[in-house]
Amino acid sequence: MIRRYSVVDLGPEPGRSMQALITDMQQTRAAHALALEYGYREDAEVERNKLRVLEAELTSRRDLTQRDSPRLEAFDRIVEQPDMGIDQVEDILDAADAVEFGDMPLRDVKGVVGEPLVRLEGRGGALLSIGECLILSGEGGSGKSSFFLQLAMEAARPRATKWVNGLGLSLRRGPVVYASYEDSPPRVRDRALELLGSNRLRSIPEPLYVGNMSGKPLFGPTMAVPFYDAVPGRLSAWAPFWRRVAARIVEGRESCPGPGLVVVDPAAEAFTGDELRTTAVRQFLDSCCVVCQTLGIGLVVIAHPSKLGLTRVGARGSESIAGTAAWHDAARGVLSFRREDDVWTLKAEKANYGPAGVSIYLTREGGGPFRVRPVPEVRAVPATPAKERSEPQGVADPPKPKLVEAAPRMPNRRCSPHRWRTPKVGDTDIVCVECAHSLSIARLQARMILSMSKVRREAGDPEFEKALVAAHRFAKESKR
Repeated sequence: MIRRYSVVDLGPEPGRSMQALITDMQQTRAAHALALEYGYREDAEVERNKLRVLEAELTSRRDLTQRDSPRLEAFDRIVEQPDMGIDQVEDILDAADAVEFGDMPLRDVKGVVGEPLVRLEGRGGALLSIGECLILSGEGGSGKSSFFLQLAMEAARPRATKWVNGLGLSLRRGPVVYASYEDSPPRVRDRALELLGSNRLRSIPEPLYVGNMSGKPLFGPTMAVPFYDAVPGRLSAWAPFWRRVAARIVEGRESCPGPGLVVVDPAAEAFTGDELRTTAVRQFLDSCCVVCQTLGIGLVVIAHPSKLGLTRVGARGSESIAGTAAWHDAARGVLSFRREDDVWTLKAEKANYGPAGVSIYLTREGGGPFRVRPVPEVRAVPATPAKERSEPQGVADPPKPKLVEAAPRMPNRRCSPHRWRTPKVGDTDIVCVECAHSLSIARLQARMILSMSKVRREAGDPEFEKALVAAHRFAKESKR
C-alpha cells in the first residue's frame, strides 16, 4: 500500500493566529516524517526548512526577549557553504561576535542613553529610564499602591504635558499598564475613583490599563523538583503577559504619545522563586528589563520591606526591600514609602543618576488624593524669659510668657550612617552629633567597631579607631 502526502507551501505569516501556526507546524512535521520514510530527501529538506521558519516565528511570538542572534545567522551561512575555508569561517564568526557583544573603543561609541521616565521634581537626574527598573518599597497598607496609581493617572492623561509634576516626582507622559496581583481590577478602579475625589470633571484616563494577574506568576521554579532546588525561569504567563503589555502600550500611545510604564504590584507575587537567591532575582529583573528595552518602556516594581527595615527607624538602602540585596542593586532607583500618623515620607534610597537621600513629606485627607505636605504646622509654646526681673516678688506683675513658633515638627528619624563623636577613655556612651543617637561603648562588638572606624577613616579621620578601641577596652575592664 502506497501512502501519499502533500507538500504545502508554508511561509512566514505574522498575521495568522497562534492556533493556525501550531496546526501548520503539525502538518509540516508529518510531511517531513513521510518524506524521510519513503526516501524523498529533497522533499524532506524542503519540509525541514519550512519547519525551521515556523519554529522561529513561534519562538518570536512566545518570547519578546528572543532576538535574532548574529552568531546563529553566521552558522547558517557557514552550513550553506560546506566548502568554505577555515580562515573565512573564523572571520565570519569574529564579525558576528563583534556585532552581538558590541565591543569597540569607548571613543567610537555612538547612540543616545535611555530616555528618563521618572525623576525627582526639580532636581534633575533620573530614577528610571527606558529599559530600567524602579522599585517602590513600603509596608503593607501604607498606601504605596494608591500613591503610584495617582501618579499613573496623571501621566496617562492624553492632554498632559510632556513632564507631569506631582508629589515630589516628575513622570514622563505615556500609557501605563498596571499588573495587579493582590487587588482585583474593580478594586483598583474604585481606588482610582476615590483618588479623584470631588473633582467630577475628571475621569480615569483611557491609556491607563489594569490586568488581573492573580495566580499568574511570571518567574519562578520551572522543574518538578523540590521548590527551592528548582531552576528559576520564565513561567507560562510570561509570554502572554508581555504580548498584552506590548499591545496595550501601542494602543495607548495613539491618544497619549510617550514611552510608557508597566507596574508590577507586588514583586512577591510575580516572582515565586527564592527571594534570597541573588542569581534568581537578578535574572528575573534583567529579563523584564530586556523586554522593556525592546518595547521602549520602563518597569516599576512595588515591593515589601524586610523585617529589619520595619523595625529600624533609620533603615535605608537594601534594608528597605525584603529578600537579597540584589533587588536594591539591580534597580536604577529605589523609593521607600513610610507612614507615621498622618504623615507619609517618600525617600529616594537610591538614585544612580541623581541625588539620593532626599525625603518628601506627604499628607492625605480621608480617602482623597495625596498632596505634598506644606510647611509643618507651628505650635504656640510659652517662651522662657530672656532675663529674670529684678523687682521683688509681689511688687510688679510677673512677665507674661510670649508665644513663639516652635521648630517644624518632622518625623523622628535617625541618620545613617551616623557621625559618631570621637570618644574618650572613661566615656560610657558614644553619641551621634547629628541625631543624638547613642550606643553603649562596652556593648560594641568587633564588627561594629570596624564598621564605625571604616566610615571615619574614609572621611579622613584615621585617629578615630584608636580612640574608640581605647575607650572600648577601658569600658570593658571597668565593667568587670
